[in-house]
Amino acid sequence: MQTSEQPKIRFLGVSIVSVDLKVFQEHVDNQQVDLNVDAKVFPRETDQNDFRIWMTVDVTTQDFWKITVSGFGDFEFGQNVSELDQKALINVNAPAVMFPYFRSFISMLTANCGGTMPTLTIPPQLFQGILEELPPLNEKV
Repeated sequence: MQTSEQPKIRFLGVSIVSVDLKVFQEHVDNQQVDLNVDAKVFPRETDQNDFRIWMTVDVTTQDFWKITVSGFGDFEFGQNVSELDQKALINVNAPAVMFPYFRSFISMLTANCGGTMPTLTIPPQLFQGILEELPPLNEKV
């Protein structure tokens, strides 16, 4: 079967650049696990075809342990993608495409920690709304 429509977005890969694991005490069963996912978009010029998403995932069990994983995903648009479609792809599709890599990384990390914490299987996440844009690199935060 042949299709004439080209993909609107192409995923170029994810890079995990920061991992922070703190174990305060051995995990006890039935502790509440809190999950926070934060995704932001790097600024880009209107005429650019590529973009980058920064994601940080925090997984915490209060008083027992905390994991923070950060990294970025690189993407590019296909040809003739409207500005409206670009915004939807940046804000919803791109974070949804890269999040499973973070889920898998955290599962493997916790699986290799022995008895200090359980192997975590993080549920899928839905992404909605508009991602905050990071300030340009030459601006002070």
